[in-house]
Amino acid sequence: MTEIEDKNDRSDNDAKPLDMSDEHESLFWEMMTSPGSKLYQKCYARISTFDKKLRKIGNVFEHSMRKAFIEVLQDENIH
Repeated sequence: MTEIEDKNDRSDNDAKPLDMSDEHESLFWEMMTSPGSKLYQKCYARISTFDKKLRKIGNVFEHSMRKAFIEVLQDENIH
């Protein structure tokens, strides 16, 4: 496998953890509309200062929050 193919494989694998079940997708959007919630605050605390500044640019902020959301679910063993 070439270095380029290896990088492509890793980027495909990196995208998979952001796939969520319908239940988690629903919970994610519920959390996103409740910035005062404990879950939102846990996720927000995990994202970088740079991503926090991009809050008004939805795609970057949403992606960062999704990643943090999945990490919180895994850390707290929420299925």
